[in-house]
Amino acid sequence: MAANPTLAGTAPATNTTTNTTMAGAPVMVIEAAGLAGRSMGQRSRLADTAAGGGESGPRPFSDLVHAASRRYSLDAQLLHAIIRVESNGNPRARSKAGALGLMQVMPGTGARYGVKNPSELMQPEVNIDVGARYLSDLSRMFGDRLDLVVAAYNAGEGAVMRYGMAIPPYAETQDYVQRVMGRLDGGAR
Repeated sequence: MAANPTLAGTAPATNTTTNTTMAGAPVMVIEAAGLAGRSMGQRSRLADTAAGGGESGPRPFSDLVHAASRRYSLDAQLLHAIIRVESNGNPRARSKAGALGLMQVMPGTGARYGVKNPSELMQPEVNIDVGARYLSDLSRMFGDRLDLVVAAYNAGEGAVMRYGMAIPPYAETQDYVQRVMGRLDGGAR
């Protein structure tokens, strides 16, 4: 793997490399300041100590985030980072693609986890629970490779698998992974 030049806005502690799949498509592999290759629990402890997790002061929906992180054995910092990048903390956020709420959950993903009425995804407790359950499943699917978990949350697990268990070469997904990982690395992007 050859190192890529640092992308604009990327913290120096974030390593970006490219790889090529069998199909010849370039894909990105990202490691943020020693967080990649560690268990979710180890990353949680490291991220919690890194500049306060990249945020200062109280965070919106912290109680719900911490409850979901305990319930699904996830790093609360990861949930906070995804909420910040996905919706900037707006529980009423709606994307053009149809994603809803704080964690921008698609109605199909909600249905996968038993939410039959998409409007329920606008309730912070439902949205955070579904988003955290999905992240937990992705974590098991990708063997705790946090960069792939984050990429799959954005692009779907099928896209990550199609590109040889690597971050798909979609500019939006590559930027998304950089932004989420940067927040875990103590940066507030």
